[in-house]
Amino acid sequence: IRNRIINTAAELFSRDGIRPVTMTQVAEAAGVSKRTLYACFQSKDDLLRECIVNHFEQQKIIHRQLAEESDNPVDLIHRLFRHGVMMLRKSRPGFSLELKTLYPVLHNDLLAPMQAEGVKNVAAMLKDGVEKGYFHNDFDPEIASQALHAKIRMVTDENTFPASSYALADVFRQILVIFLRGCATPRGLKEIETLFSEDNLK
Repeated sequence: IRNRIINTAAELFSRDGIRPVTMTQVAEAAGVSKRTLYACFQSKDDLLRECIVNHFEQQKIIHRQLAEESDNPVDLIHRLFRHGVMMLRKSRPGFSLELKTLYPVLHNDLLAPMQAEGVKNVAAMLKDGVEKGYFHNDFDPEIASQALHAKIRMVTDENTFPASSYALADVFRQILVIFLRGCATPRGLKEIETLFSEDNLK
């Protein structure tokens, strides 16, 4: 029951935003009584925290699975990109900003460290790509990863890329491809052009 509540609430928060979702809605969508809901989670804050922790753990599992399936660092980045596009299509833009505004402590305690780990993971992929000849060795992987994450955060910035004018998946793809091309060796460029071609993303 607890897992069902977490999964249901996460879907509602992602689709509708944090503020509009009530505990009553969560209980109804999960098919449980409010008494059962509050027996599992004392408040909406507690439920939201568990949703974020659960999401992060799921993403770590997916990352490990994709890493095991990938043929090389560029292939892994491409697989993660495709997974990211799927998440974008299911999520309401601005979740991170909404969390930071409404729940700054929760954001600093959970989301900020998760984002830092994401930077660390991408830096490791870039370093692996350098060692295997897909990327040049004339850049700092950590700085490059920080820069990439800063650019990716722009994808859901409604002021920069309003959803009414831009497809988020296309914005995400172009930001990533431009970044990767700047790091790539001829070997890496060949892999990038194959994996990130328009036909391969449909």
